[in-house]
Order: sequence, then C-alpha cells, then structure tokens
Amino acid sequence: MCRTFSTTSEEEMLKDSIAFLVNGGYMAHPLCKGRKGGVEHRPTAPCSASSGPSKQRKGAVRGFTLLEVLIALSILAIIFALIYGTLDSTQKLTKETEGESDLHRQAQIALARMSAEFSMLYWPRAAGGGSTSGLFVGVDETHFDSRRESEPSDSVRFLALSHGRLAKNAPEGDLVEVTYLLDLDQDMLIRQEEFPEGGRSMEIPLAEEVLGLNFRYFDGQSKTWKDEWDSEQAGRAPEGVEITLILKDSSEKGRSFMTMTDLPMGRGKG
Repeated sequence: MCRTFSTTSEEEMLKDSIAFLVNGGYMAHPLCKGRKGGVEHRPTAPCSASSGPSKQRKGAVRGFTLLEVLIALSILAIIFALIYGTLDSTQKLTKETEGESDLHRQAQIALARMSAEFSMLYWPRAAGGGSTSGLFVGVDETHFDSRRESEPSDSVRFLALSHGRLAKNAPEGDLVEVTYLLDLDQDMLIRQEEFPEGGRSMEIPLAEEVLGLNFRYFDGQSKTWKDEWDSEQAGRAPEGVEITLILKDSSEKGRSFMTMTDLPMGRGKG
C-alpha cells in the first residue's frame, strides 16, 4: 500500500526549514518577539529578560541639580550668619567689659588720691589748744549736664601736707593749698595745687567723662552730715568727708562711685 504525502504540508515544512537556517536559528514564536530580517522569530536559546532600554552604566558620575545647589548655599548662609552674630556679640561684650574696667579703674584712682590727700589735712593749733588760721572750705553747687539733668558740681579747698617735690633739694615745702573742682567745659575732675606763700601752681586732671562731684562733711559736734563747710564760721575742720564721683559709662548714663575718709586733724576741739 503506497503512502501518500500532502504536497502542501511538505512545502510548508521546507519553507520553515529554509527560514530557520536563513534567520540564524530563529523560529517564529508569538511570546518572544524580536525583529531580524523583518520577521518575528523565537530564538532556540531562552529569551533575554532585558527587552527594554539599557540600564545606566555603573560608576557613571552624577552632577548636582539646581535645587541641591540652592539648598547647600542656604545652609552655608545660615552658618555664616550664626558665626558673624557670635563674633559680633563677643566683640561687643569685650568692648563693654573693657569700658567697665576702665571706668572702675579711673574712679578708684581718683577717689584714692582724694582720700589720701584729705587724710593729710593740715590744721595748725595755738599753744593753748585753740584753733589758728586753718583752711577748709567746701562749696555746694549744681549744674545741668549735656543730658539736661541736674548734677552736683561741688568744690573743696583746704591745706594739706601732700606736696611732692619734682626736683631733688628743691626749695619747696610740703604744705600746699589743694582744690578739687570740675571743669564743666571738658567734663573733667581737676586738682589744683598752690603754695600758700606764693610761687608756682599746678593743675592736674584726675578723671575724664565726669558728670558730677559731690562732697559731704561730718560735723563731730552735731553728729550730722552737712553739704557745705566754712572753717572761718565753724572754727574747725570736719571730722570726715564723703566723696561721690559720677562718671559717664558706655551707655551715656551716670555711674556713681562713693567713698568716705577720716580727717584726724578735725577731731580736736575748736
């Protein structure tokens, strides 16, 4: 019995074989689509999983975006602002501290000088114990400063054994007439020194930026403090002096410094 083959089937098989060889071993497959020679085929090997666009190459350098740059600059600006604020505050604090130190040092020097000189008050006495020609005059005054505020501007004049010779063997005694007062034009505390018998005189500034100067005098007989003193009327010197020095601080406000000193020569009976 003769076996019969379908011509159509043989032709189709022949075409598939030729297509398989021509297209490099790819056969048509509906699930694995690749284009080669304009025909969709399925490879004999398994399909590749990466049929989409190629992945980014490893190790590639990536730049900063504009938003990232702006954020970084903002952070740097904040850091610099904080650093500047800290340095500025430190500088102001240092300046204020130095100003306070200078203010206290100036007041301490002026008050110590006046206290020492008051303690060297000279008050001559007669042989019978009565007072002779001593000198101690304290004047109570006020003035208006640059802030249009009333401040004390007292002055005091007395004899003291406080002269220091500037030259060796100079023909000068220790007894001088000392005056403390304010120079209202320059806001300065002034010390004046004159010899009772005449001769040269000296004027020395003791403090600057002075707003006020106030003296009070302790009367040993009445046990009270007085704003003025006149030895010609009282016939004696006070037993103590209270000194108040008002200096201008860095904020243009008045700062008061006060001390008290004892006058041993004023304790005797008039």
